[in-house]
Amino acid sequence: MDFLSSNIIVGLPALVGVLLGIKLYLTGFSLIFYILLLPGIAFIALNTGSFLMSRSPRFAGLLIELWILSAIAVTALTTAGIFWLTFSEPLNFIGNTAVLSAQQIKEISAVLISAVTAYAALAWTKNIEDADGYFWPSTQFKKAIQAVYDELPDKPLNDTKVYEAMFLDTVRDYGPIGWDFAARRIRARVLAGFL
Repeated sequence: MDFLSSNIIVGLPALVGVLLGIKLYLTGFSLIFYILLLPGIAFIALNTGSFLMSRSPRFAGLLIELWILSAIAVTALTTAGIFWLTFSEPLNFIGNTAVLSAQQIKEISAVLISAVTAYAALAWTKNIEDADGYFWPSTQFKKAIQAVYDELPDKPLNDTKVYEAMFLDTVRDYGPIGWDFAARRIRARVLAGFL
């Protein structure tokens, strides 16, 4: 089993994000600046990597890997927000709760928290846990590869190893490799050899 493509590594950003989210909540959001800094660093690294993909695919690929910091930040903020919502009195922010009994407040709060949690899982964190979607480096790596292909004056033919490395799940001499961390390294190496 390849350690870099195992579930141990794939699940790590979600785990780190949840741990940071708990820490963020427990410190009274004093770490918010540092958590918000993560997507800023990730954004700069992603754009730099995307720009450099046609010049230095290997280095560009490593920079694009830092995009995972955005997933960690989203998970941390989502976790902290759900904790805050769970342990505060969220209905006081929505309206007057004086007319409700304690049991009604508890039930309505539970529904609100469930709805927010379901929304966060569906809209943001599901892709992080599944290792795909906008916040995962493979998605951004594919976009950068497509941009390089679009700019090439002499595009690789469909039946070449380079084309396979740029677009297909199976690459000649490597077999079915997918788009995980180890596969992105292989793809960057093949593209670098072509460029």
